[in-house]
Amino acid sequence: MHRAADGRARFVLVYVREAHALDEWVTPDNTKDGIAVPQPLAPSARCDAATQMCTRLDVTMPTVTDTLDDRVSTLYGAWPDRVYVLDEHGVVVHKTAIGPFGFKTADVREVLVTRWGLDLPPATYDPPILGPPRATAPDARP
Repeated sequence: MHRAADGRARFVLVYVREAHALDEWVTPDNTKDGIAVPQPLAPSARCDAATQMCTRLDVTMPTVTDTLDDRVSTLYGAWPDRVYVLDEHGVVVHKTAIGPFGFKTADVREVLVTRWGLDLPPATYDPPILGPPRATAPDARP
């Protein structure tokens, strides 16, 4: 959407706390993809992690980082990710559910199209679908 809007809307990505930090919660997908980022403990480390993410995912929109006390993430309920649409006065006019499972880029696109008349192609991201919960092994203790 950022590329398709071609300057008719401003997009900013705020990199918040690392969701799958090497020293906290490593996912099989990150291991398979060679992503191993420890939770940043200094502002420069968070900036480095954001730069790695932007490079790996070919993110072209302006990107800023949250402070180490996670102020933005806490105020906006943005962890692990979330999309907000603000109007020209900075007022939130739309927020998605918490991602990646809760937000739908089609909803964000709809707001941009109906409120500001942007001609945008259909959204291409659909949230992952969670499968049914796995059965847990019965307790083997007598």
